[in-house]
Amino acid sequence: MSVLADAFADDGIEVLDDGPVPIVCPTDEAQVGTLLERSQVDKLRVAPIGLGTKLAACRPDVFGESAPDLFLSTRRLQSIVAYEPADGTLTAQAGARLSDLADAVRAGGHRLTPDVPNPHESTLGGVIGASVSGPDRLRYGPLRHHVLGARVALAGGAFARSGGRLVKNVTGFDMHRLYCGSRGTLATIVEASLRLFPEPERDLALCARLSGLRDAFELAATLRQLPFSPQALTVETSGDTWNVHLFLAGGAAQLDSEQEAARAVMPDVETLEGDAARERGRAIRDLSVDCSAQLTCLPTRMGDAIDTQRTFWDSHGMQARVVAQPGIACADLTLSGAPDSDALAELMVDLRERLAPQDTRLFPRTLPEVVHRRMAATREADVAHDWMRRLRTSLDPAGTFASPLLP
Repeated sequence: MSVLADAFADDGIEVLDDGPVPIVCPTDEAQVGTLLERSQVDKLRVAPIGLGTKLAACRPDVFGESAPDLFLSTRRLQSIVAYEPADGTLTAQAGARLSDLADAVRAGGHRLTPDVPNPHESTLGGVIGASVSGPDRLRYGPLRHHVLGARVALAGGAFARSGGRLVKNVTGFDMHRLYCGSRGTLATIVEASLRLFPEPERDLALCARLSGLRDAFELAATLRQLPFSPQALTVETSGDTWNVHLFLAGGAAQLDSEQEAARAVMPDVETLEGDAARERGRAIRDLSVDCSAQLTCLPTRMGDAIDTQRTFWDSHGMQARVVAQPGIACADLTLSGAPDSDALAELMVDLRERLAPQDTRLFPRTLPEVVHRRMAATREADVAHDWMRRLRTSLDPAGTFASPLLP
């Protein structure tokens, strides 16, 4: 064991992995506070994580000069603190897995959002810190809208709470929404409260297969104009075929009407119901696991943006599998046939510049270190980045929390 790992182990704090960067796993809030207080005194940089699965988009090797001395994993803090079926709210510790939380509230007649990819490998704190939303964002909106409150450990080890556990007692500044997407740079989330939704009576999945990109996105646009709110709407590629998946959920009579309206505009539609529909939804949702990059744009620009990136990769002898959420205006790209890392970095920067006139932004995900560094360097003058740095400095003046590069 390293001296650092041995020191924390002597304090009764579990050290899960004594690798290049030790993973330290407190078992209660008191240990989290002790760890952060000691780290600030000893000038150690800490990177809060859950199970570490989101580090694929922000790995230790892309923290730049603020590389962490240790990872603070909240995976041992996994209790459900409070579930209020009558109020439709759930409070749980940051290390609780989304799959366990979804099972718990389903038994009480509720559905948990976000429906993230691989929920059995995603913790509540990690999902909030990475601000991950699933395909059901189309129905329910982004995650930050459903975080009612949070309890966090600040850089010096003190604890703070914002918001509340129930819908009716949410007061004060919405700091808990600021933590959404902060990637552990502002505080360590130890507990959070979420708004829940009623479990629907029925689930339906409708799929239409088309041969052209334009036809697929035109169909998606038509479906979005129908007078109902789908659970999710996904356009994805399978070879030369473009599949449009429409997911519906709700009461029996409601779904009969919605299905009839959708089938009137969807050619040769395949229909699944119940467990089969939910299984299809999980399969499509999990296609985004380990995606290479993500692009975001205005909903009206999605078809053009996908066409631009497709033409670009074709011209370089590469392909990208696309899983797009037209109503959410984002798409996950999984590359195949990629060149060496340096060449790929230049291609990614080139593609981002080509997409910029279409008001489209491109972000690396599970790509080599050099790609993250190169794309981060091209955005150094971004006004939003300056604001984020100033915010981090005000909440963590000693720089205890390791700050990843933000491409």
